[in-house]
Amino acid sequence: MMMGSSYFDLLTSLIQTVIVMRLIGPTGRGLMTISDLFTKWLANTHLGAMHGLSRRLPVALARHEEQRAQDLEDVGMSFVLATSILSALGMLGTAVFCLSWGTVTREVIACGAGIFLCSQTVTVYRVVLRAWGTFSVLALSSMVMNVAQLVLVVAGAWAYGVVGAMVGLLAANLLQLGYLHWAGRLRIRVRYNWPLIFALISSGLPLVAITYADILLRTVDRAMVGKLMGAHALGLYWPASQLAMYLFRIPESVGFVLMPRIWEKYGVEDDAAALRQHVLAPTMAAATVMPVLSGLLFIMIPQVLRALVPLYVEGTYAAQVLAMGGAFLALPIAACGLLVAMRREWLVTLTKLAGAAVIAGGAWWTLRHSGDLAHVAMYAVSGFALASLLALVAALGNYYRSRWRLALEIIICHVPFVWSILAIRGAGLLSDLLPVSLHEHSWRIMTMRMVIFLVLCLPVLWYGDRRTGVLRRTRALVMGKLAARVRPAEPPEMRE
Repeated sequence: MMMGSSYFDLLTSLIQTVIVMRLIGPTGRGLMTISDLFTKWLANTHLGAMHGLSRRLPVALARHEEQRAQDLEDVGMSFVLATSILSALGMLGTAVFCLSWGTVTREVIACGAGIFLCSQTVTVYRVVLRAWGTFSVLALSSMVMNVAQLVLVVAGAWAYGVVGAMVGLLAANLLQLGYLHWAGRLRIRVRYNWPLIFALISSGLPLVAITYADILLRTVDRAMVGKLMGAHALGLYWPASQLAMYLFRIPESVGFVLMPRIWEKYGVEDDAAALRQHVLAPTMAAATVMPVLSGLLFIMIPQVLRALVPLYVEGTYAAQVLAMGGAFLALPIAACGLLVAMRREWLVTLTKLAGAAVIAGGAWWTLRHSGDLAHVAMYAVSGFALASLLALVAALGNYYRSRWRLALEIIICHVPFVWSILAIRGAGLLSDLLPVSLHEHSWRIMTMRMVIFLVLCLPVLWYGDRRTGVLRRTRALVMGKLAARVRPAEPPEMRE
């Protein structure tokens, strides 16, 4: 049910995104992005208490320590909600008293404060419900949220523009919160136990540092564009950043399963060598597959933007650049998992902060010297690449003691990215040799370029499959699911 909910979420999200982008235009989309940046940066004001709750509550429940679980639930939820209320009030105060902003901007930020408070409450509800194993409620809550967003945000944008879209989003969040409160049967009992609060913070603080550094890595480019170029430019840049995030969801979902396995195995073995295949194989799979997916997206973007959201075509090249950069976000997932397992969270945090610093400095410099959105995107990709490289060096150094062997393996991890860039160029040159009649149909020429690109990338895919078996495993998984769907049910006597 959770898998079906994920597909449903993605579909409704894409539909709603396209419709709202067309209704409110780049400036409105930029204002919504500013509000979204506020909520992302404030999301960790609980100082790690929520992460501590997500770690400790399942353990207490598994040990049948009912009183301990009740204390964790009450105190953890109370502290997270208290910090969220204070943060939301700060955001609301910014909207009310920052008179230099326009009226519409202040209204959007004010709505964003309510959305932030609702989303934080929903998140802590989901942490508790996940610990109790009520996954059906969680899946249905996601569906409620996405249907509500599709209806209310689109209706609000159509009727009242960007402010209406924000009010619709706030209403959708309230509906989801109400559903979780009713279906999950949760009751917030306000209690404060400072020793327990400090224990929750101490267990979750390292993850907060990583999470906040990761948020900076992924959002600092948007912050610089909004600050130095304004809401309209930020709206034009939004498809670029969003496409990179959509692409990152593929390896992120794999990492959601992979990281707990790495942590569990390291906890048993206490030896990085025992995790060699859990780290090297996913890294090489990401290194060979993700640049190919990025390249396909690179080719598709111009035609897709022209067809679906023509008002945003000025950000086409920035979107293409960041689509390629999404490969670097995927590359170090297993490496970071290993470093966290080895209690080197600080190192993961530093790699991401280093990348964020490159992005912030580069974006500031290029925008101060008449640079455009594409230049900002290039610095963003440079920051992603630096963070990835540093994490790979730190993690893979546990398996390659020779510096030359380590350097060679890291070079191999980056060759597919360079190869895909050359393949994109080659697909463009070869497609120009096709009959002129094909060039009159933009969708056909796009399809031909994608086919040529895939053919040129076959050596990369072959090497990745040879090293990791990723394509064979994917094919076996898909065929297994198809076979399970078409296989007739066995009679009861045969199963016996």
